[in-house]
Amino acid sequence: ALSGGDLDSPVATEIRRLRSKSPEVIDILCAHGADVNQPNRAGRTPLGLLLDCARARRLASPADGGGGTPAGLASASHSGRNLWVPLAQLLLEKGAAWDARWQDAQGRNQLMLLFSGPAPPSKDFGIFVRLVGSALGANFDVAFRDKNGNSALDLARLQTRPEEWPTLHRLLTDRFSDQSAEEPSLSGISDSASSTRRSYRVVGHRGVSPSSGN
Repeated sequence: ALSGGDLDSPVATEIRRLRSKSPEVIDILCAHGADVNQPNRAGRTPLGLLLDCARARRLASPADGGGGTPAGLASASHSGRNLWVPLAQLLLEKGAAWDARWQDAQGRNQLMLLFSGPAPPSKDFGIFVRLVGSALGANFDVAFRDKNGNSALDLARLQTRPEEWPTLHRLLTDRFSDQSAEEPSLSGISDSASSTRRSYRVVGHRGVSPSSGN
């Protein structure tokens, strides 16, 4: 859960609110010199916090199979569900950086967290694809699995609408093929993740159920 005591910067505080005017507020903060990469006391940057907030809203939404508002969220409002993707793009435009080494309690990195939030509205799918492409350019290991055994591809398949799946599938599997050709080594990748990538198979790739930790 996100707690107010963890949040230090004005940008991080506004991201926790994740409301309709958050993009405007953050744009103003950045215009006045706010640092979009300033970590809070827990070491999370604004981009990482945004991905956490998006996932929390997915878990809280009955429409996404959730069961209620998680601890740490101020209200049950889901207003942020439809703006987290353009807000993430805004952070990147303002200089936010991906952190390929950070993992949450479930062992998910920031690439995986992109597929842990609410599915973006169809109108934002193009922005979402650019976000995924940006993350893939930050040296995330596509074959890496979380503590439940899920890869980014597994999580993406659960989140994505059928008509949008081919685009993301191609994007992720193309990067997987590139990383397989580059082995070794990607910075920050453990021996177990490297072994996973060697045994990873895209054709006939298994799915996961929503109960497996998403």
